[in-house]
Amino acid sequence: MFSPSVAEQGVQTRSRRRRQRPKSTEESEPLPKAKRQRLPLSEQPAPNPTGTTRTKLDMAPETAEVKPSKIAMLNISPSPASEKLGLSLETPRRELSMRSKKPKIGERASKGDGSVILVTNNAFTVSKLPGLPDRMRAEAFDAQSGGIFSSTGYGLSLTHTHALVWPYTSAAASPETFTFTLPQTPRNPSHPLPLGSLVAPSASTPEPGLVVIMPTTGRITFWESISSAATMDLMRQQRHGVEHTISGLSNGENAIQLTSADPSGFVVAFSSGRLGYMSVRDAHGRPAIAFQFLNSNLAPASHGIFGSIRNALGQYTSRGDIAAVHSERTSRVGERNITAATSKGKFLAWRFHRGGQNEVLNEVDLCDSLLRAVRTAMPQTKDFPDESFALLDFTYVPKGLDAKHMDMSRLSDALGSDGSSEQHLLLLVSLTKRYTTRYCLVELIMTPTSCNIGMLRPLSSYMTPVASHSDNRPSRPRLYLPRPALVAFVVFDHSVVVASIANPPESPESQLQEEVTHALPDMFEDTIDLRDESSQEIIGSGFEEISSTQNLAYEDGWVHRNSKPKNPATVIIVRGVGLLRIATNDIDKFASERAPEVTAKSKLEQTVFFGCKAGTPLVFDGRRETHFTNEEISSAAVNLSSEILKSTNAHMGTLPLGMAENLTSRREALDRLIKHLTATNVNLSRSARWKLLWDAEKMLVASLLWARHEEYMAANPSTNKEETFIRRLIFFVHEKQKKDLNKAIGELDAVRHWFIHDVWRMDLFMAWICESVKVVSKHKMADEAQVTENINDAIDLYVMSLSAAYKFCQENLAKYGLEDEKLDHGVLSSYEELPEPWTGQRLVSTQLKKLLEMCYRWIRSYSDVFSKQMDSTKNSQPSAEAIAQIISGLPGLTDCYLLSTLEQARYCLGSSVARDSAYGQQCKKQYNADKFDKVVPLSQLELWDEAEALAYKHQSWDAIAEILVTRADALSEKLRLDKRLSPSEAERIKLAIKEQETRLEKYFNELGKPFAYAAYDVLLKHHGVSGVLDFGGDHKSYKTNYLRGRGELARISWINDIQLEKDLSHAANTLLNLGCSREQQVWNKKIELSLGKLALMASECNIKSVTQPKLGFPDFENSDEKRMADVDRQLSTIKIQDALYHVVYSNVREALDETAELELAMESFAVKIPNMHKVSRQVFESGMQRLLQHEALDTLTLVDLLTMGRYELPDIYPFFLALQVAESGLSGEHLKKTVRLIWRRCLIADDWTVVNATQGRDDSEVMQTLVQTQFFSTARQCLLQYQDANAVFRPLKPSDVLGVFTDEPDRRFADMEQTYQDKLMAAAAWEDSVLKGYMEKHRLEHWALTISKDRQAMLSSDVAAAAGQLPLPFTTPAVQLSPAVGTVAGTGVARRLFMFSKDGSAAEESAVDKEQQKHAREHKEQPTRATRSSRRLNGGNAKLNSLS
Repeated sequence: MFSPSVAEQGVQTRSRRRRQRPKSTEESEPLPKAKRQRLPLSEQPAPNPTGTTRTKLDMAPETAEVKPSKIAMLNISPSPASEKLGLSLETPRRELSMRSKKPKIGERASKGDGSVILVTNNAFTVSKLPGLPDRMRAEAFDAQSGGIFSSTGYGLSLTHTHALVWPYTSAAASPETFTFTLPQTPRNPSHPLPLGSLVAPSASTPEPGLVVIMPTTGRITFWESISSAATMDLMRQQRHGVEHTISGLSNGENAIQLTSADPSGFVVAFSSGRLGYMSVRDAHGRPAIAFQFLNSNLAPASHGIFGSIRNALGQYTSRGDIAAVHSERTSRVGERNITAATSKGKFLAWRFHRGGQNEVLNEVDLCDSLLRAVRTAMPQTKDFPDESFALLDFTYVPKGLDAKHMDMSRLSDALGSDGSSEQHLLLLVSLTKRYTTRYCLVELIMTPTSCNIGMLRPLSSYMTPVASHSDNRPSRPRLYLPRPALVAFVVFDHSVVVASIANPPESPESQLQEEVTHALPDMFEDTIDLRDESSQEIIGSGFEEISSTQNLAYEDGWVHRNSKPKNPATVIIVRGVGLLRIATNDIDKFASERAPEVTAKSKLEQTVFFGCKAGTPLVFDGRRETHFTNEEISSAAVNLSSEILKSTNAHMGTLPLGMAENLTSRREALDRLIKHLTATNVNLSRSARWKLLWDAEKMLVASLLWARHEEYMAANPSTNKEETFIRRLIFFVHEKQKKDLNKAIGELDAVRHWFIHDVWRMDLFMAWICESVKVVSKHKMADEAQVTENINDAIDLYVMSLSAAYKFCQENLAKYGLEDEKLDHGVLSSYEELPEPWTGQRLVSTQLKKLLEMCYRWIRSYSDVFSKQMDSTKNSQPSAEAIAQIISGLPGLTDCYLLSTLEQARYCLGSSVARDSAYGQQCKKQYNADKFDKVVPLSQLELWDEAEALAYKHQSWDAIAEILVTRADALSEKLRLDKRLSPSEAERIKLAIKEQETRLEKYFNELGKPFAYAAYDVLLKHHGVSGVLDFGGDHKSYKTNYLRGRGELARISWINDIQLEKDLSHAANTLLNLGCSREQQVWNKKIELSLGKLALMASECNIKSVTQPKLGFPDFENSDEKRMADVDRQLSTIKIQDALYHVVYSNVREALDETAELELAMESFAVKIPNMHKVSRQVFESGMQRLLQHEALDTLTLVDLLTMGRYELPDIYPFFLALQVAESGLSGEHLKKTVRLIWRRCLIADDWTVVNATQGRDDSEVMQTLVQTQFFSTARQCLLQYQDANAVFRPLKPSDVLGVFTDEPDRRFADMEQTYQDKLMAAAAWEDSVLKGYMEKHRLEHWALTISKDRQAMLSSDVAAAAGQLPLPFTTPAVQLSPAVGTVAGTGVARRLFMFSKDGSAAEESAVDKEQQKHAREHKEQPTRATRSSRRLNGGNAKLNSLS
């Protein structure tokens, strides 16, 4: 039976598998100490490996008792095998601890166990036990296995050469150790390790015995008592041990597991699948080894074996190798059930009686049933292959539980039964797919007639596949279920899983889940990980459990060396580390309403507070199989970080007592937190990352503040150590903004209390720095010297804290996963969806500004400090050094204020709240203003370099330029005024001035356009036009672009175009654009247009001279005719405005002020505007006011002034001038409407009642009346000037001018209120009504038609005017430029432009209408003109080319 197939021999468990014996309910005496006796190694005899045994003749060969033929001695000399393995026995005999005097009972229990807590939470505690044999430490890397026997308090370690037994609960680092040299050493170090187990003590000794089996040879050695065996060996007396060799082993067959069947009997499992029974005492309790294979020779009736055991197990080895053999924990005396299971789910159960008699209880294959149940409980395994199913281990469910704990457990009702034929098991099964394995705990109840599957408990925290094991590697995973069966421990090679199977509080959801899947709802489960190294693997384990309510038979005779456990635990032996105990903290809590649970925060706490322990074997990074969402981990990390700042976490008690160490430990905890999150690849939210970073900033600042506080205390007198600035500051903090001291429990130190509990309120602390200084100063709580000292302390704390915070932020972005964020000196570019940063909190930035302003006020109050004229008799007055210290701290304080304000602005701008966004805009404007206004004043305190550096940092280019120019001016002024300077000092100042100019030039090249424009603004402000035009440090034409890009500097730009750029064309465009579009004063506009026209003509001539080989008069017809025509029209309009101004001014020159001028003008020229239409008077008055103020009027306004006013001078033709203005400034539909408006107002300007009353008058009188009308005069001027060629100047019929601007006002009033527009349209309708009245009642249509057709009458009128009877018009549409050019001829550039025209003739010609020039000069004086033009061109070009 249990014989594996050939194909399956490679998958074997070579290491010893042993079911740990639980402890008894009573505590017994501890072992006596061994005598510390040493003997030379050379005196020890060598073992006799060939020793023989005699058997009793009356016993079968396989069951005969074996007695030694000679005394067996402990082998303490090196054997050839040990030398081959590289093992040396030349070690101190301390490993073989000798027994000394016997200690008193309970002596060890009274002492602490000396364990060190590695990690703890609300569910369990992992501690490292101190006791470990020195030999295990020295041979940590050798092949070894072990086990823990909690009932005796001993641990067992086995190597190829030795067996070590020691009290594992000992508080000593090197406990007394019983070392046994094994009688046989394998030739090959890769052979399986020996199997061993402690044996229940005999009646003659309280100490347990030891049995060891060599797996390959089957050699068995039994020591009846571990203490006497070691003592006798050293005393070279007869040893109390027997040996035996198992016969009948097949080639390659090894013993793989040793399981206790009764106090002195064991079941041995072999790799072939066979089982054997071994007893180590005879019926009288004397040491005697007997072994028998379980075979068909046993009677079925008595032994319960149906057929061959070998064949039976051979059958289910086809379904997998033997996974485990375990015995039950029962209260029955004289019998015990044992179950063997294969990895594929076949079970065979026996009942063993004392003496080795046995009977089969169950033989069943449950592979398919288990597979279906597991897939139901774990739906995620539906695509896992069936052949990957494996049963890894199982354990018997403990019996003898009290009613309370049975109700708490989720196991079935079989927990309370104690049937002798019932096998109540808990299985550990798995399914694997590639690199993922899912584990599940399965409850199985087997009886001779049925098999039932109960609870299913999937494991979710561990999914690592089981590693393949060699013969020298530790055993497969082990499952432990200590009493009271509420928590199971699963031990893997580098991990231990703690899984609750307690009954959680019932809920509808949990009931539904259990009914559907038969699986438990989410319960506590956590994994303890060791370093994934072969040097730190688990080589043995055992369990500890609480006492039973009844005495179990398997505990009889066992001595408890350790105290009774209060909570179930598992103890593991870790190679190279020692023993680790994993104990639950409160087992009953697992079934309570507040049961322990694994949260993201608890996992982080384990890493942060326990991952820092030096030499800890536990690993907290790398495993993410306990699935938490990124949001859960982010929230947990932020909460834990906040608790560290507040010192409210339950694990904070482990931190040092010294405040400096306390702060450092908390900083390190935050550092471990972010490192762990990074190592586990947690996708933290952006907000969480910034919160963690800002918390770390606060802890750093807190450390700096505490160090500064200690400096303050060290500097203060011994009688006044506590009165430091920080202590007073904390005192001033409002009680609602800090945690109160609890003096009832001894909290008396307010400073330490704040640093422990209130670091998270660092923003309020920063705000109170300035506030405390204000309170002290305002309420006269200190003299002026002390206030000055407080100001210096405040500056120091602000600069130190905020500078460190911003620097920390910049240097640790990548550490917090924020390397893609854009920072400006520690200030984030965008704070969208982020909380308010503490360094840029509104109170902080506001208080910084207040302190900065207070510093300047304080400095101004003691300005006499700089002149050293302070009154030394006043002790309360600050010293010059104190004021100088304030001044030296201003640059840093200004920098912190600007950064905080910028941070507040960016945070508010990223807010979705409208009020915050508006405040952000305000802060942004404040920052842009203060980075000049708060930086430049530093230069006034002679902090030139600091101010320049600060301006450069905040990209305040205008501030840099201001500082450099001001510094150069100050040096120049000193050089000019101070006549007492020595030559060397003067030379030094000159070099300093040159340095400033060089720095200015350097910034031009380095910073480019932004700085150049700012510098030109400063130069223009300080030195005017000459400062800009004369600056020679610009080598990249920034000056030209600067002047051309700013319309308000066009008056300077055209000069730069001519002097520096030699660009007449652009100069002309600049002047013309300025005059046409932006100029508001009419006189300036006239000059600019005239100069622009002259420059345009000069540029054209210059182009002609370069492109034409023959010199001649330039062909202006091929130039920009449209641009010239536009300029001519604008100049024509200006001339008309000037003429109108002179007419108006002649009537108002006697006025005393501008108001009187306007009133006189309205009285003189607005007489015929009806009072009922006030809007018309308002429009006329507004235009008249602008005319008197010499503003350049727009076309429609000038038309209104000409057509609405009444000008009685004989040489004024206002309506004809209005037509000229409209034709010059309007086009399209606007021109048509305006022309209709002019003719309408022209027609209603006269009283046609008088004209139409012809009775009693002859024709000459009627004609004289008609000629004096405005319509006749206007039509006559149109005919004389344009000969009716231009439609604009053709008189319109009265019927054609009706309705203009009665539906909508002109474009000037498009944006006005509707009521105002309605009034304007009403005024236009009134004009229409007057015109209609004249048409209907006074034949206006007839008179207008008569005048329009009687061209001869108008011409005769012209003749009469020529004879002096009628005046000629005072103007023509041509523009006379000579006066305009003469006006600006005094300037250098204008003079050069004017010289081209040779006494202005060219300008005169350019001002005359091109068409008239052509007809006037055609075929006349052609040779003379060519000669004169050539002469002018040569002279003009020579001078234009020499312009600078």
